[in-house]
Amino acid sequence: MYLIKENQQADTINGYGELMHGVCLATDADNYKSLSESMNPMTLNALMNKYYSTMFPVIKAHNGLIANLMDDALIALWAKPIAETQLRSDACYAALKINSALQEFNHLPSPQLPTYLGLHYGEMRLSNHKLMEDYGGLPVGNIITTSTQIEALNKILGTRILVSATVIEGLSGFISREIGVFLLKDTTQPIVIFELIDKNDQIDPKLAPLLYAFAKALHLFQQCQWKKAQKSFVNIHKYYPNDGPTIFYINHLERHLTQCPNNPMYKPVIEVSHLSASRQELYSNLGIQ
Repeated sequence: MYLIKENQQADTINGYGELMHGVCLATDADNYKSLSESMNPMTLNALMNKYYSTMFPVIKAHNGLIANLMDDALIALWAKPIAETQLRSDACYAALKINSALQEFNHLPSPQLPTYLGLHYGEMRLSNHKLMEDYGGLPVGNIITTSTQIEALNKILGTRILVSATVIEGLSGFISREIGVFLLKDTTQPIVIFELIDKNDQIDPKLAPLLYAFAKALHLFQQCQWKKAQKSFVNIHKYYPNDGPTIFYINHLERHLTQCPNNPMYKPVIEVSHLSASRQELYSNLGIQ
């Protein structure tokens, strides 16, 4: 475990043990395992402290608290006894800033740590375990499992920041796109997943056609118009060959074409536990190096 001592104040989360509402952010570094096997412990410790020094100030500046660290994984919280929209905004701004800061970090002449982020909003309780009194409290509830599994879904979809619908819906100031309905590992209820892309005032104009075309293709998929959806995703791939979610749906439709129930309210649910192909395999199938 790598801990960077900070005088984190728990002013915004002062009801340990009380029912809280808020956002849980889970992060994970993709290259950590191989680095831990090849670097000596002191060098690895120095690298990870630099890595977390990039993230900690961002979380603090956006009113978040560090709940837990373990090797390359971090849990941060934005929570209060009463649900507030600002909690979700702060968490999303922090996630975008962390992603940007880590891109700069990974351009430095040192080992890279590509990082995935997952956010979920819901209810939680914060434990008052004495070991956590320097931090924000260890959250207890399904929110931890869900945010961690959302983070892991990035590796399948080729994205960096994924959030649940409960985080982003009704929130202004951000560009996002719906990715689909997923039943995550270790969860029992399907949830709608969005990719968090950027702030409204910083969107790349070149992305607008992609977002529009992807939304139309996803709608076809959700209407069980499999062949039309597949054709649409293949067409998107011609113009955006490295778009991870597009690649995912092309391969998913090739492997999992099934008949939809005769129910106009039905939305296809993608069960993550049934996704056996790695992202590298999906890219290989489309001739991407």
